[in-house]
Amino acid sequence: MIIQTIAIIGLLLSLYSYYVEIRIKKNHHYKALCDITDIVSCSKVVNSKYSRIFDGFSNSLAGVLFYIVIFFLSFYNLSYVLYLSALSIIASLYLGYVQYFKIKGLCIVCSSVYIVNIILFIAACRIIY
Repeated sequence: MIIQTIAIIGLLLSLYSYYVEIRIKKNHHYKALCDITDIVSCSKVVNSKYSRIFDGFSNSLAGVLFYIVIFFLSFYNLSYVLYLSALSIIASLYLGYVQYFKIKGLCIVCSSVYIVNIILFIAACRIIY
């Protein structure tokens, strides 16, 4: 149950991030709730060239798909959840580095997703081991 709850939290954060991305595309003057300052700004991170992977595929949408997969895998094979959550920590470390040092911004939603990934990994470890 804990893995499903964590996956739902990650899914909701990723959906909000995707929502911000879509709103910014429609209106460049859109100000997200997580835009607090010029540095603490989801919009700054979401608008960067680093917000897309795999030939233009949105990081936010990748997160949505990831958490849906984790949610359903948690009912069948927790070993896969553990492996995928380990990969998500590696991706989070990279994206956190890019966010802080290359973009020079702080996305509260993105950072929350990184924390969710760490909690997901710890929860999977505790259940399996």
